[in-house]
Amino acid sequence: MDSHGLSLATEKTEILFAGRKMIPIIIEMKIDTETIQTKRVLKQLGVMLDTKLIFCEHIRKTSDEAATVTTALSSLMADVKIPKPCKRQLLMTVAPKILLYDSEIWTEALKMKKFRQRMASVQLSGALRVVCSYHTVSESAALVIAGIMLIDLPALEKDVYIRQFQIKKRNS
Repeated sequence: MDSHGLSLATEKTEILFAGRKMIPIIIEMKIDTETIQTKRVLKQLGVMLDTKLIFCEHIRKTSDEAATVTTALSSLMADVKIPKPCKRQLLMTVAPKILLYDSEIWTEALKMKKFRQRMASVQLSGALRVVCSYHTVSESAALVIAGIMLIDLPALEKDVYIRQFQIKKRNS
């Protein structure tokens, strides 16, 4: 780097070793006089990467964020009567946008049931609020009445679209 006139800001440097094989997770590296430690989780462009690349931390963090936003937006709606369409639309679109941010990267994680359930629980709380129903109403009924698709379907749709685009690009 020195020969090309570049320097490394070691205080800003973060390193993550990712892969399926068992390697030591925390390793100290010495660069010049500074020591840098690898991390278990690294945030890159809004996506939390972990050492196994299963995106557990990312889904946990975005689910918590979406739940907080859903709770905040739910306070705009009255408990007694059905909310106005503009408020319903706001609540139905904001949480999925947070949950599905960069889903093209981590769609494979949705094959795990616990990740789908975590995201679906956030979506269900918003749907129950939109339809003004009790928590005893089933998930499928609340989503149908609210007019919302299951959260993993748009993510899988994006993934399929991108794969088809890549195949067309290779063939042309």
